Amino acid sequence: MHKLLSCFLILFLTACPGPSDTSSSPPTDGKTYANPEIGAQLQYPEEWTAVENTRAPAGIVVSLFPLDRSKGLNLPLDVHGPGDLPYLSLWPGGLGTEPPAGRSMTWAAAEEPLPQLNFAVDEEQSTVFQLADGPPWAYLIYPADHPAGWREGGFVFAQYRTDELTVTCAGADGTAKAMRGCDPLGGDIVSRTGTVDAASRETVNAMLASITLTEGDGKSTEEMIRVTSPGPNTEVSSPLEFSGEARGPYYFEADFPVRLERADGTVVATGIATAQSEWMTEDWVPFTGRLEFVVPDDARGYLVFERDNPSGLEEHARSYRLPVVFSRR
Repeated sequence: MHKLLSCFLILFLTACPGPSDTSSSPPTDGKTYANPEIGAQLQYPEEWTAVENTRAPAGIVVSLFPLDRSKGLNLPLDVHGPGDLPYLSLWPGGLGTEPPAGRSMTWAAAEEPLPQLNFAVDEEQSTVFQLADGPPWAYLIYPADHPAGWREGGFVFAQYRTDELTVTCAGADGTAKAMRGCDPLGGDIVSRTGTVDAASRETVNAMLASITLTEGDGKSTEEMIRVTSPGPNTEVSSPLEFSGEARGPYYFEADFPVRLERADGTVVATGIATAQSEWMTEDWVPFTGRLEFVVPDDARGYLVFERDNPSGLEEHARSYRLPVVFSRR
């Protein structure tokens, strides 16, 4: 039913045709997530976090969810996240998996108002997932035209929180079956019951309404910077020494900024990466640097290598986010 979900976005200012819910406007305060590499920007609440993961072959995946639910989550969040968790995820590279089982309809067939969007939707492929009594609890949204850099199956998934959620399975004859042995593709029927939390619906709809998709430059950050040390998900403590190489345009005046962040984006320390050879070149230039910091309580964080961008132009912005584990030893 769904094509292999696959990487990166084009600016669509056409409103999505069909039923539209205009009750949730984009948030006017809070935080902004923006990544020029995938051409995506959106606003989200202060009490939420945005986490980037790299998942082969999908590339960058962005998960946005409440900060108080950060611990114990299996990231990145796909289309099968916990039912009591409101979240939104961007999969520019797509994902090869079956969609959630249960009652659903296409975007085109939906009669109730749909979330307001600022980009056109593939109405036949995009799906509205419903509880057994009809209310929508999640949306699988495909852009109508594949944005630049995104693969054909790239999508946005948005889910409300469902309270008192119960998921049951029955055979074609109506006989109850255990979920472990449930086979929706073989004719079994999955039913979800519960109550959609109204506040989470308003929050998620406002986030969806704030999404803007712009044309990426087609050049991945990995083509501009390579971090040698530390490695991804390595335990780090103070002082933290880092090294790698970056293309000359990543530097300005022989360096570029580096920062260490907690999982929620709070800055722990800032510093610079310094070129170890002539930087005015298109070739690779080695860099080194060092950060001293007080180890935060968080288990995880990010070492962020920011392209020096004196012009301030968004199309020149770049950052490489390396996940790290804070060592308490």
